[in-house]
Formats: sequence, structure tokens, C-alpha cells
Amino acid sequence: MMLNRRLFLGATAFSISVILSAGSAFAQDTKPIKIGLLTVMSGPAAFFGKNSKVGAELAIKEINDKGGIAGRKIELVIGDDQGNPTAAVNEARRLALSEKVDVIVGPAFSQLVLATAPILTEAKVLSFSIAGAPTLTPQVLPYHFSILSHGGMHAAAAADLFQNVAKIKTVAIIADDTTNSKETLALLKSAIEKTSVKLVGEQTFQFTSTDMTPQLLQLKRSNPDMLYILSGNADAISTIMAERNELDWSVPLVGNSIAVLYPSAKKKLGPDAYKNTLGQYYKKNTICPGEDSSKQPYGQFYSRLKAYVGDEKLKDLAANNVGWVYDQVQVFKTAVESNGGKTDGPTLASWIEQNASKLHIVSTSVSVSKDNHFFMPKEDVIFVKDVGDADAYGMRAREGCM
Repeated sequence: MMLNRRLFLGATAFSISVILSAGSAFAQDTKPIKIGLLTVMSGPAAFFGKNSKVGAELAIKEINDKGGIAGRKIELVIGDDQGNPTAAVNEARRLALSEKVDVIVGPAFSQLVLATAPILTEAKVLSFSIAGAPTLTPQVLPYHFSILSHGGMHAAAAADLFQNVAKIKTVAIIADDTTNSKETLALLKSAIEKTSVKLVGEQTFQFTSTDMTPQLLQLKRSNPDMLYILSGNADAISTIMAERNELDWSVPLVGNSIAVLYPSAKKKLGPDAYKNTLGQYYKKNTICPGEDSSKQPYGQFYSRLKAYVGDEKLKDLAANNVGWVYDQVQVFKTAVESNGGKTDGPTLASWIEQNASKLHIVSTSVSVSKDNHFFMPKEDVIFVKDVGDADAYGMRAREGCM
């Protein structure tokens, strides 16, 4: 009898333990997934933060409406990096170590990504950004991916434009002093040297500068056939455009972010400011004659975005910028659900490296690998001419369609 009683008590204890363990696992599996949005919500580049927030919120709403990620709802936790490395590091530490987010979306700028890299790598947190500095390699940031292309691709595309599309003889460059711009500038100068185009002027300015007249006067004296603007600051681009007009200088403009930041500059200067401009842009946001915008993945996303924010708010957004962050959240969802609900950086980064063909997003083709963590391939970096309002589905006419 004593033996049977012991067996009964042992079996009962084991059963209770199993039930408690299962209950604990179930609770763990259903707790919300935290997405940390680390972006610039204040300061001269807050335009990026406003768009990023909308992109994250739209993606989260769509995913939560369908049951979440692996059955877990998503919570958004926002950190303001202020466009400042110190603030970015502090917020990255808070998000990763205190809030214990499962993924970080951002920062937008390369120098901030590099500043936060040690924290996120140590914490083994997956992160995404739109940063483009070529030094953002898997060796430096093993769990980080950029949804866009790196500066070297932009440089190669620009040099090709100068010689084979615009067919100019001389060019001048004005660039801000961010890490991405510095690295891209060096690559652009190298790419131009391989063409017949001559670089006749080069000027730089601080990212937060509000007056570029001295630099523009120097460049005007060099009389280039085209002026290339290398900056991700909407206010700086607007200022350069306005001051060019004040100097009565009709030089054609081209830039890496002119088309992307169109809504912000248009609001300040009006649509006429964009006449005689070429903007580097992205293939999936453009169409050639005969193509139907409504059938393109980005066109369909744009329609959903319009329904979500309304016509008036949409006018103040850079929809493709919104789409970049939307895509980052969707990639995270796909990676987590493909790995049994795991959210750690090493597991998800390895899966993304090996499964580029399974990722279908609205902003770009996907060309990542173990050696390359930039999603966008070189072929997706294209140009649009006389940048203006997009069509009803957010698409613009592509320059150089065959």
C-alpha cells in the first residue's frame, strides 16, 4: 500500500509539473512581440521619423488584424534618436536591454547605425534600417540588414547617368557630412574618374546647415553641366533648390534623395522647384509606358496606405519611405514564422541570408546573402525625370525605359 501511495503521489506531482510547465510555455508563446522603432522623431530630419512611424503602424495593424506573428500580437515601442549618435545609443540601450524588444527598426542614418551596433550585436537583436554606408557589412553588424542599396550602387548608377543618359561633359557635387554621404562621395568620385565626364567642383556642408549659398557660389563659378546633391536631409535639399534659384542659376539638378523627399520640398517651395531635375529612385516605385500601376505590389500598397491615413495626410508623406519601414516589419514576421516563433538575432539573420527568394516585399527586389546585407540590388536603382506628383497609385514614370 505504501508503495502504491508513493507511486500515486509521484505521478500526481509529475502531472502537475507538466501542466504548470505547459501553462508557462503557453503564456510565454502568447505574450506580445515588441518591435522597437528607433528613428528621428525630432530635429531637422524628423520627416523620416514621421514616415517611419506610419509605416510601422500600418504593418502592425495589418498583421495584428490577422492574428499577429505566430499567434502573438505586436506592440510598438518608439525611441527618438534625435539624429544624434549619443541619443541613438541611449535609446538603443533602453529598447534592447530595458524594454527587451524582439527587433529594432532603425536608425535611418549610417552613423547612428554604426554607433548602436555594439549594443545590438551584444544583445543579439535583429535590426533593420535604410542606411546606405558600404561599411555596414555583416562582419561589423551580423544581425543588421538595410532594406535599400549601399552608396556604391548609387555612385555607379549616377556615373552611368552622367555619361550615358544625360550625356554631360562636366559635373559638380554638393554633399552633407554624414557617414553615408562621405563614403558615397568617395565612391562617386572614383566612378566618375572611369568615365569621360569631368568633376569640376566639390563642396560639403554640415548636415544641420541652413545656408549653403557660399558653397553654391563656388560651384556656380565652375560652370558645371549638372549639379549632384548628395544628402538625406529634406530641409537641406529644399534650401539648395531655393538658393540656386536666388542665385539665378539654371543648372540641372540630380540627387540621391531628391525624388524620395519630394513631398517635403514641394510643401516649402512648390512643384515648380522640381523642374529640370533628375532624382535617383527605385524600380519598384516606377513604371514604363504600358504598365498598369494598380497591378504593381507598390501600387497596391499605396492604395492601402491611402485608405489608412486619408488623402490629406498622404500628401505630407513620402510614401516610399513609409513602404521601407512597412517592409522591414513584414520581413521580420516572415522570418519569425519560418523559424517556429524564434526571435533571436542569430537565428533570424541566418534564415534571411539563406532565403532571399522567399521574401516578397513592396519596395524592392531582394538580393541578400551571407556576404551582403543590403536588400536592394544595383538594377533597382534608377532615375525619374522632372520629379513631380506620383500617379494615383504612387508610381512615377521611369527614365530610360526600353
